Amino acid sequence: MYKVSSYILFFGVIFSILFVCKANDITQFCWANDSFSLLYGAKFLELRYPAPLYTFVGWPVANFPFGVDASNLIIALSVIPAFLSSIVVFVLVKRESACRWAPWFGSIVLIGNYMYFSQSLIIEIYALLSLLMVSSFYMIKCKRYTTAVVLCGLAMSCHYMSGFFAFVAFFFYSPDFRRKSYIAIIVASLVLIPYYFLLPVFKWQTSSGNASLMAYNQVYGLLFKDFQTLSTNVVEIFRVFVVGFGLSLIPMILFAKNLRESCVFLFLLICPFAYMVINGEVSFVALVPFIPFAAIMAALGFERIRDNFSRYIIFSFSVIVLLSMPFVMNINQIDGNPTTARSMIDEIDEMKDGSVLLCVRVFKQGNGINCDTIGDNVAPLVEYYNKEKGGQIWPVKLSFIYSDTHAKEREMLEDNGISFPNLADTDLRELTKSELLLFVMNEFAIANPDRDVYYYEYLDFEKEEMHLRRVFT
Repeated sequence: MYKVSSYILFFGVIFSILFVCKANDITQFCWANDSFSLLYGAKFLELRYPAPLYTFVGWPVANFPFGVDASNLIIALSVIPAFLSSIVVFVLVKRESACRWAPWFGSIVLIGNYMYFSQSLIIEIYALLSLLMVSSFYMIKCKRYTTAVVLCGLAMSCHYMSGFFAFVAFFFYSPDFRRKSYIAIIVASLVLIPYYFLLPVFKWQTSSGNASLMAYNQVYGLLFKDFQTLSTNVVEIFRVFVVGFGLSLIPMILFAKNLRESCVFLFLLICPFAYMVINGEVSFVALVPFIPFAAIMAALGFERIRDNFSRYIIFSFSVIVLLSMPFVMNINQIDGNPTTARSMIDEIDEMKDGSVLLCVRVFKQGNGINCDTIGDNVAPLVEYYNKEKGGQIWPVKLSFIYSDTHAKEREMLEDNGISFPNLADTDLRELTKSELLLFVMNEFAIANPDRDVYYYEYLDFEKEEMHLRRVFT
């Protein structure tokens, strides 16, 4: 009875912390820029963001007859999967370790990791993805290989690259998994095929966004980066890793020293590291799906700490970090009310039907302006508004204006009376980023004198709070 009550209390605290800190609506905080696209795809069952399983599972959740669509998705596909992942880590470590404190430590390290925690409070795929991958690994340990390959197939249909990393790791780790691995391919295909061949495609879907605007001024190499850039990426990634895990890195390293036991874990952590270093994407989100495996490493290494005082310090530190989350990572205290993202949608009410919203988010930089490179996510925001409120606002990506590679989208807009400036005689490469941004926006507004043209401007860059601004010519 004592054990049962301790389990209920422990996991009740974990769930309470997640539930209290979660966003109550769609937010931009915690790198939630893909949340617009995930919400739109799940709400209207369209192919917008490459997350097939999330879209299918999220569709009934986002259309519940009660609650707020975004909040329902956060609870069902972020908070609950993160909570369940902590349970899977607990039971897996309990199975593998003789140390009675190790399972508790593993769950605490997982939820207390700010990288994992932050992505479990918003509309994102990572909590669901991590649950599928760590559950697949647990099934391998339980010798339930059919279930393991099915879960791994679902992980691949949730996020191709991360799921594939797990598939490769488990393929070489377990001969029994390897013999049934074809089932994972079948399961993934059963989700991917209807997603790509049956669902309607988001009509403003393009392969390039506003990042292409900056390509006129900079050329980025994918693999052949100079040594200084490469070393900077490595340092930044290790800094993020150290901050995220803190003292739990000590038992993690102790476990990693035994390569025979840790090889599968190290593979799963090295893959996202390598991806970020090569691509120069110093963003922790690529690590998030694999953090449960790092937490398992830390828990299994905990019993290898011989000094009880050191165990006490490391365990206590991790508990303090977890309990501090409601104070340092409560999105409802950090973000606006209800949220900055929902206010962005509601603010479109100010625009007249037929107006244009440029898919760009501008901020002041020095004596000029700049824009982020994630404006693609403004387009689903606009279409969400149009479908929910019956509006007729036109989202226009900057790449539509200066590039000829989006003929279908341009033709669709031109058929609805929207004009595009002729920039063929202008050498955009001679302009600075600030000049280029202003020039393209103003030229488009001049070409559409009978329409109001708007864009989003940051008011508080730290909180990602922004408001609509009209382009005046």
